[in-house]
Amino acid sequence: MTPVEEKYVSEFRKALNRYSPVSERSFAGLLGILRFKTVEKGEYLLPAGQIAGRIYGSATNRVLLQVQNHP
Repeated sequence: MTPVEEKYVSEFRKALNRYSPVSERSFAGLLGILRFKTVEKGEYLLPAGQIAGRIYGSATNRVLLQVQNHP
C-alpha cells in the first residue's frame, strides 16, 4: 500500500469508528476486500440503470474506496 493509500485507509477507519468501534481483526478483514479506484472528471461509476454490486466511499474528489464481496 502506498503512503497516500495508507492515509486514506486511516481516515476511513476513523470515519467507521465514529459510528461504532471496529476491532483490529474486523478491520483487517475489511482491508482484505478494500480496493482503490481513481475516477477521472466526467467518468461514471455505473452506466445509467445498472445496480451497484459494490460499496463506494469517497476518499477525495477523485479517489474512491471500493468494498467488494469477492477479493
